[in-house]
Amino acid sequence: MGEIIDASIASGATEASELRFQLSEDNKAKQDALKIAVRNARKKAEALAKEVGLTTGKA
Repeated sequence: MGEIIDASIASGATEASELRFQLSEDNKAKQDALKIAVRNARKKAEALAKEVGLTTGKA
């Protein structure tokens, strides 16, 4: 990263903004994260429903 910044400055750059890291296969990672989030949300909903004497129904 330092080499890139040094080369940019040497080429006349006076400003840099936003450093961003991204997975090469981010779509799969996003899908996996969504699945986990839904599972966690369902567990929380079931715990809350149980506390008030209800059920969440079938998944």
